[in-house]
Amino acid sequence: MFLTGLLPILLSSENYAPPILCFPSEESQLIAATIIPDFSIPVVPKITSPHDSKIDLDQCNQVPTGEGIPGFRPGVDKSQVFQMFGTPTGTEIGYWPNTQAIFYHLIPNRVSVGFLFDQKSGKLRQTEAAFSQQVDLQTILITLNSMSGCRLNSSIEAGLKSVHNRQRQSYLFVIDSLEGIIERDQFDRIYIGIWESDLH
Repeated sequence: MFLTGLLPILLSSENYAPPILCFPSEESQLIAATIIPDFSIPVVPKITSPHDSKIDLDQCNQVPTGEGIPGFRPGVDKSQVFQMFGTPTGTEIGYWPNTQAIFYHLIPNRVSVGFLFDQKSGKLRQTEAAFSQQVDLQTILITLNSMSGCRLNSSIEAGLKSVHNRQRQSYLFVIDSLEGIIERDQFDRIYIGIWESDLH
């Protein structure tokens, strides 16, 4: 099941980008908790850097290594995502023409990631992640940096922090040929979506 779209108040019809991530209903969460009980949920270690409030941008890799919560940038091949995560939690026809959406609930009720691929080329067109408030901000920053192709800057970092700290509902940004949004979703999770600007 996918969300029908971002809040229309925040985005105009020209740059509207429906997220491909969703979180299961309470009933589905109980099922997921039965399959993967809480004691088996991996602990995401708090990542520290020499500057407590600053992320070390040099620690980013163009292709994730599997440490923390891996983030993939638009443009990577579908095979790299499958190599990292395996069989997806779900697969759907994408919202945009010639696209396929897949998603993974990596840590039930805490972290999900989603990807929108071009059906012909297999290239990633849109990358998404959603985090509960329980996930450490530094972990989210490192995932965001990876999702952006290691191009996180101080403005985007400040935008994430303002959404995380509930100072604003959403933050839109552009990095070269990529566009993105950071926002609180309807489940009070931090949603991040980054897409190639010619996708929609």
